[in-house]
Amino acid sequence: MPAPQCGLEICGAGFQPARKKAGKMHAPQCGFCANGKQLHFLRISTICCRCCDIKHLSVQSQLTKKRIQPRKPAGFTEDLKILMPSYTDTHAHLDLPAFEADIESVLKNATESGVVNIVCVGTSIGSTRRCLELCERFPELLTATAGIHPNHCADAGGSAIEQLKDLAGRTRVVAIGETGLDYHHTYSDHKLQKEFFRRHIELALDLGKPLIIHGRRADEEILNILDDYSPPPAGIRHCFDSSAQIASGYVERGFHVAFGGLITKPGHKKLKKAAALVPDEKLLIETDSPYLTPVGAAPGRNQPAYITHVASTLALLRDVEKEHIAEITTQNAEKLVLAQNV
Repeated sequence: MPAPQCGLEICGAGFQPARKKAGKMHAPQCGFCANGKQLHFLRISTICCRCCDIKHLSVQSQLTKKRIQPRKPAGFTEDLKILMPSYTDTHAHLDLPAFEADIESVLKNATESGVVNIVCVGTSIGSTRRCLELCERFPELLTATAGIHPNHCADAGGSAIEQLKDLAGRTRVVAIGETGLDYHHTYSDHKLQKEFFRRHIELALDLGKPLIIHGRRADEEILNILDDYSPPPAGIRHCFDSSAQIASGYVERGFHVAFGGLITKPGHKKLKKAAALVPDEKLLIETDSPYLTPVGAAPGRNQPAYITHVASTLALLRDVEKEHIAEITTQNAEKLVLAQNV
């Protein structure tokens, strides 16, 4: 049996070779070379279609008829968006110097990978202002948060909370944080961290905006503090790194749980069990760029485009398709965070 020239699977029927038509190689089962034909799509693997030399991305959709428009001479980006999953990166630090020289390229990479929203997370007063400046430059893709990271509490200054209140009320600010407790590092004493954490909680409640929580070796104390507020604000435990029991504690208090590049790394059995068990409606994904570059991505600086690696690993852990992860996490982000951007 000859090897297929166009390796695209149609409705589970297998592969068919490209055929000669109108003086050129034409594969009717390839949605990007079908020139307007109506086709069923079930699964498209990452493969180069020899009949048109187009590199197809991995796509999954329900068995349905899709009208594929004729391929544009300039390329197939618009056609690709018909099938490409949409991702929301709920936590990235694009204001850091790591992105200063090539932010446009980084965002272009993100959109070409299917990223439709990125939350640029503030970690200090200056950081929050830089996030807002980026939102002004790229309003179609970015939103911001306003917060003081627990590791920056000690050098925040006496007027930091008042300045934070002013920034937090801005339209493009969709959440409060990154805040929380970090008992792994020793940049700020625990008492001061808890004081700042409570001020962030109160600000989130006052403004009706979700809270972005950072936790390192302090989740039980974070949960205890949240119990002092009835009810606590909605929010996200970002870059989750703990057990299923701790994840359940956040879910029970109404929080979402966000997973990042850590789940792609070897080991971390308790974390991966948690990733498999968080309910769909409380699940989010993030990159925490430029940190925690996922396994499978280019070594070095992490970036929002690599959210696809997180989604793929999470799909494997939950025994679902990657496109399902993209869909539910983007829907969750839209309801929790992006709805604030009005």
